[in-house]
Amino acid sequence: MIFKHPIFNHRNIYLFGIFCLAGSIPISKYTTSISEIILLSNWLLEGQFKDKFSTVLKNKCIWMLSSIFIIHLLWLFNTTDFTYASKDLRIKLPILLLPLIIGTSAPLNKKLVTTLFLFYAAAAFSGTIFSLSIYKHMLHVPYHDLRRIFPDMSLIRFSLNLDVAIILLLYIIIFDKSYSINFKIILGFFILWFFAYMIFIQSLTGLIILVLTSVIFFFSHLIKMQSKLIRYLSLLIIVIIPMIVLFIIFRVYHDYYNIKPLNPSSIQKYTANGNVYDPDFSDASTENGNYVWLYICEKEMRKEWNSRSKIAFDNKDSLKNEIKYTLIRYLASKGFTKDSVGISRLSKRDIENIENGCANYIYKEKFGIYTRFYEVLWEFDHYAKFNDVGGHSVTQRIAFVKNAILVIKEHFWWGVGTGDVQLEMNKMYDKTHSRLLKEFRLRAHNQFVTFYLTFGVFGASWIIFTFFYIGFYKKKYKDFLYLTVFIVSMLSFINEDTLESQAGVTFIIFMITFFSCGIEEQD
Repeated sequence: MIFKHPIFNHRNIYLFGIFCLAGSIPISKYTTSISEIILLSNWLLEGQFKDKFSTVLKNKCIWMLSSIFIIHLLWLFNTTDFTYASKDLRIKLPILLLPLIIGTSAPLNKKLVTTLFLFYAAAAFSGTIFSLSIYKHMLHVPYHDLRRIFPDMSLIRFSLNLDVAIILLLYIIIFDKSYSINFKIILGFFILWFFAYMIFIQSLTGLIILVLTSVIFFFSHLIKMQSKLIRYLSLLIIVIIPMIVLFIIFRVYHDYYNIKPLNPSSIQKYTANGNVYDPDFSDASTENGNYVWLYICEKEMRKEWNSRSKIAFDNKDSLKNEIKYTLIRYLASKGFTKDSVGISRLSKRDIENIENGCANYIYKEKFGIYTRFYEVLWEFDHYAKFNDVGGHSVTQRIAFVKNAILVIKEHFWWGVGTGDVQLEMNKMYDKTHSRLLKEFRLRAHNQFVTFYLTFGVFGASWIIFTFFYIGFYKKKYKDFLYLTVFIVSMLSFINEDTLESQAGVTFIIFMITFFSCGIEEQD
């Protein structure tokens, strides 16, 4: 050991690095990297490699997690794009390093762990304040979409952090007796804040994972709850949360399909200015129950729109969609005719919404989660009618996965290699003449599928086995703290390539490693 000072020693540097890492994961990839450098440098300078090597051999959790990175190295054998592979390996370094560093360091006691939870939650809270400051234009960071107001990571990744923070705070409130009731009430307000924030940003992935994890949390801990009041409140939450979600879904479904009957013979044929409408009765698309392709006079629309907007009628909105189609959908959503009269009824805010790619006024004016459910329903309805996913965030994942499965069929045994995932996905998009635009031809957005796409049946099966086996090996599936992060991680794999970004890979590996190897075993 090089540092033997009472304060400035390797143990304290490790604690400092762990706290910095926990505080960085929800908010900044830059300070996350700095924290990992501190931890690695301290680990190397500390020495004692013989003891550390012995610990690694005895603890399957360490070498099995690190083996996931080794799989990435081995699968360079069938890679052709080494530029992408080197970038991917750099992103995945935490998979190798964090299990080694955390697994061979002395675990944290209960008090330190609780303090770390609170520090992590405080960092997540600061992230919400930062992003809301951007939303309110208090910070001059440009964005065109509500889900892009967090510049350093995707809001899906951020919402995963909020999910974990909420469960950790719930755990402290219910089971930690060292804190006062007043302090726990404050923690309760943080939980409500995080929940309200996810509703505001319309994080469907984060909310679904939170609901599922919370139900599991309360079910698994009902017997342990000594207070009858808390027990009954927990039962109430288990019942109420799914009912609220179902109510919103049914309300959205009812509103969406509450369509006025269409009688072509009664449709008005002329605009107020005497021009002819050009309706399309073959397309039954609707917005808020109003048919999109009725009462259209493109001649009047072009003239009126160009007089009111800085973006020409034949150009594209900020989301790269043709603005005339965004305009037509928006007018339909308000029940306006698609002519000069309809456009004249739009407010200045409506014009800005359309320029920013908003195709339905309720996306800006309705309750956040209602809006998101409505948007998703529209995407699936559009996909069912026209087999077109366009650039829509949910349904385009169908196209991603379908394309990935076709690639997997051609590379079933060994995959395409560490660096060739996007390369082979692009080839298949071209081969199948995908209707997706080039900028939307992305990876699978399903981590399980990506494992098989990259490493084939052998490599992928080992990685998936590793994630599930660790809990059994460490007997952690009765430990809710571990179970929580595991469930959040695996659920995120279904909807995201979580391990394909620095924020995602660090979040997953840190959480699983820390909760399986970094905490003192309780008697």
